[in-house]
Amino acid sequence: TMSHELRTPLNAIIGYSEMLQEECEDGGQPAAIPDLARIQTAAKHLLEMINDVLDVSKLEAGKMTLHLETFAILKLVDELVGTIQPMMDANENRMTVEAGEPGPMHADLTKVRQALLNLLSNAAKFTRSGTVTLAVARVDQRVVFRVTDTGIGMTQEQMGKVFQTFSQ
Repeated sequence: TMSHELRTPLNAIIGYSEMLQEECEDGGQPAAIPDLARIQTAAKHLLEMINDVLDVSKLEAGKMTLHLETFAILKLVDELVGTIQPMMDANENRMTVEAGEPGPMHADLTKVRQALLNLLSNAAKFTRSGTVTLAVARVDQRVVFRVTDTGIGMTQEQMGKVFQTFSQ
């Protein structure tokens, strides 16, 4: 029941954003298309997260499955910047990207996107009139993502909890 109640309105948002994009393309309103695409991307991401979270038994059993695929890192970075930019603007932050040409990555796109969105949104939230940087580099066979900001930082106590079980 909960699955249906969460997915149905979200699928409507995805569907309506697709329809509105098509109407804007056909009706000569290209200015609205990027914002509608961001809505659609964010809604699809939320749907993917809901699908993962709803299966609590897998989470509790430590049997979360990865859906590996190959994707373009720069496309992911562009989507992330588009999604996070309103938060950056709200706190008068400047978003910079240092990516070069990292090429493709083979991983669980949803999990990578989720982790980076969490880091970027925290950086945006705790930085005022500063800079948030997303750096991407390929080191040997690995892709390294680094989010840095000029915000308030973390205390030693907070740093000690970074890799502990989640708590608010």
